[in-house]
Amino acid sequence: MHIQFNNVVPHPLADLINDSNKFWGNTFAFKSSDKVILNAVSGKGKSTFISILSGLRKDFKGDILFDGKSIKQFSQDEWIIFRQSKISTIYQGLKLFENLTVEENIILKNNLTQHLSLNKIKQLIKKAGLEYIRNKKIENLSFGQQQRVAILRAFAQPFELLLMDEPFSHLDIENQKIMIELIEQEVEANQAGFVLTSLNNTHQINYNKELCL
Repeated sequence: MHIQFNNVVPHPLADLINDSNKFWGNTFAFKSSDKVILNAVSGKGKSTFISILSGLRKDFKGDILFDGKSIKQFSQDEWIIFRQSKISTIYQGLKLFENLTVEENIILKNNLTQHLSLNKIKQLIKKAGLEYIRNKKIENLSFGQQQRVAILRAFAQPFELLLMDEPFSHLDIENQKIMIELIEQEVEANQAGFVLTSLNNTHQINYNKELCL
């Protein structure tokens, strides 16, 4: 999938965009198979970028094209299908179901796609170091544990592009390494790419493009 940004500027950031070397307000393209680091300090629009690219925000000028089609032309039904099969997202706010368990959160999404076997889900939970709390409700977990669940849940669908909004902010170095290894494995299995937002930290993940906001 070819993704083209044409002079995109989020309305809330319009007064802050004044650097021609930055991403907002310029033309840029990448492929869904690219592995992209999106670096910026807080307040420059990293989360906005993820929300726009996943179709949740429409408050911007300019245009974004997926394989030549403007996302402004996507219907609600087209976005639903797109999010189920093309783009998987790990939001900074996680968007987990707090009254469900670790395993239930992952299975609930997987029921929509039947992408993973139950055995694969259990393997992922074990590899992420969450097996001992797999039957605990999300509301009883630390934010770092919840981040690992959100990452695993993102694997429970096919995708060409994995969007990740600061997914390691509450993880120690060891757990970052574990989750990065799982991310790289699932990205390869789906023959996909990713966009990882970061506060000027590559987290030692393998990437081939870097954008700055």
